[in-house]
This record gives sequence, structure tokens and C-alpha cells, in this order.
Amino acid sequence: MVRSVPLDYAGQTVGVLRIEEPVGAFTLQEGGSEEELMRHLGNALEGLRRFLPLSPQAHETGKPEPGDTAQVQVLAEVINTLPSIDIERALHLILTVITAHFGLSYNRAWLFQVDSGKNSFCGRMGIGAFSYDENVSIWRKIERFAFSEYKERLLRGGEIDWAPVNEETRKLVIPRDPGGSDLFSHVAVNPRRALAHPSNEHPLPESFERLFAPQNAKVFPLVSSGKCIGLIIVDNFRQNPPPEASTVDQLAVYANLAASVLALEINRAEESQKASFEKILRNITFELSHR
Repeated sequence: MVRSVPLDYAGQTVGVLRIEEPVGAFTLQEGGSEEELMRHLGNALEGLRRFLPLSPQAHETGKPEPGDTAQVQVLAEVINTLPSIDIERALHLILTVITAHFGLSYNRAWLFQVDSGKNSFCGRMGIGAFSYDENVSIWRKIERFAFSEYKERLLRGGEIDWAPVNEETRKLVIPRDPGGSDLFSHVAVNPRRALAHPSNEHPLPESFERLFAPQNAKVFPLVSSGKCIGLIIVDNFRQNPPPEASTVDQLAVYANLAASVLALEINRAEESQKASFEKILRNITFELSHR
């Protein structure tokens, strides 16, 4: 059986998500991991309806601009690449697209995973630099690389070029406050997007702020089965113009993809769930209409 989800914009079908379900391969049970993955993917792809009309011109004319179409193409490539790489590369792919020139162009991004046993946020991955000057230097080196080159390197299993902030990110273990006093804990308790700024009544965790000195941070929850299982944090240095407000919707799409990847890793502890998750992932494709 093949499920097809058309994605329409301005009266035209711009793409379709196809999910092939081999007969007898599995059954979707209420509350099961397969259903959870389908929900995450559905949320991510549903976000395309807001993802497409990015520019002011598109809002006025009802037609996507060339740059808008390019961003959708990158998202399509990300979705099609995820089934072919391991968990670590999948997460690196998502954070890279959030920060790279061919993606959303944020300066820095971090991923933290919730450790329920330790009641803490554990640094899992970071991309970006510690300072603006260092960030400019890195961008000048990588801006000549196309997304296709990076993707092929991941598919070949090549080494990941870890960013300067990654090592320090992985050392961080930040206590989670059930009362939600800091911004990380607040977002985990009340899973919704939150902007960190001086007037926010919930400050960023002290250890995170002291180490990275974020200047325009946004925090996104990664939610699975109604629980926050992780966070994605993005930031831009003040010297750079802030990304357009529309990128918040785009970030939400990638946050949903990251949540599905983390949920897959968490559920791999149970082999029956692992088999079903991977069966679905191997049969997912996303196609853009070229009409």
C-alpha cells in the first residue's frame, strides 16, 4: 500500500510525500512508535504549507519566488537522505541545513537531549563558532561548497567536520527544573517555541549563556508522544541581520524532523519497534513537481 500526501500551494501541486507500506510488514497500533513517526513526518510536511510562501513578494502575488523553491528543494533532499544515513549523521544534516548558506543561514545551532534518568539536558551536538570573527572565517571556507557535495559525503560515510562549539556542547549537562525557571526547562515543561531575550522572565541556563554568549537565541522543543525529548537552539551574532520571521516556521519543520530522528534512536531499545521504524524510513520519498 502506498500513502500519498499532496502538497498544494497557490492552487498548484508543488510536491507529494509518498510512503510505501509493504503488505504484512507491520500494523499501526494506537500509541505505537510507527504511528508516532508518521505523526512527526506529517507535522513536518504539513509545515511546508507555511514553508513555501517565504518572501513578501510571494505573499502578495501568491506565487513562490525562485529562492523559495530552492529552500523546498533542500528540504526534499534532507527528507530523502535521512533513511540512508545513521542517527549521528542525520542530526548533523539537520543542524547543518539550519546553519549553512544553502539552508536557513543561522550562525549557530545546538541540539540537547533530555536525560530523564538524570533529569537534565545533555549536549548532543553543536554547529558554529564562539565569536563573530571566527564565524566569518568558517563561512568563507565553506560557502563554495554546494549542498549536493555535503550530502554525497554523508552518504559515503565520510568523516564529519565538527564545528568549534561541538566539543564544548557535548560536555554540557544542564539540570532540568520541573518548575521551568530557566528557558530550557520552561520550553520543556510548556513545549512551544520561545525567544530568549533580555526581558524574558525565563533566562537561558547560566552555563550555556556563559560558554556561548548567545545574542539572538531561539529555543525549539523536540516533542515525541507528548513529551519533550530534546531542544534545538539557534542564534545569530548581532553583527548579522536577523533572519526573516518566516524562518521560524521553517525551523519548526526541521525541529519535527529532528524529533522523529531522536524518537527513532530512543525506540531502538526495543527490536520490534526498530524493525518497523526502519521499514517505514526505507520507503519514504518526497518528490517535487516540476510543472
